[in-house]
Amino acid sequence: MTKKIKANLTEGNITKLLIRLTIPMMTGMISMIIFNLVDTFYIGQLGKNELAAMSFTFPVVMVVQSIALGLGMGTSSVVSRAIGQGDSFKVKRLSSDALILAGLIVAVAAITGELTITPLFTLLGADPFFFGS
Repeated sequence: MTKKIKANLTEGNITKLLIRLTIPMMTGMISMIIFNLVDTFYIGQLGKNELAAMSFTFPVVMVVQSIALGLGMGTSSVVSRAIGQGDSFKVKRLSSDALILAGLIVAVAAITGELTITPLFTLLGADPFFFGS
């Protein structure tokens, strides 16, 4: 028989708790920054046109990442409150709903991106020759 371990974030030293929660987040963010630096370095080795093409995608990627970050924060907030209430059904329901919403957002973003790639990148100043028009 396994013993259930419940995290209690309402008791104990606040400083230690914040450090324990912050370190994994900082590690993840630093890892993403290092990935982007390494990725940019190697794409730069391919040539300036390839690096320029990557720079045109930056605003689009930032919009998508911002949407994902907002969805993640919102989900974290409502699921945390449901956990605090001790309502496991609500936790499961909110988590499932968030995954379904994320899937729908991905589908809408993919379809929108496919339909608007040429005008969007032309508006950003890219030469249509470089993105396949």
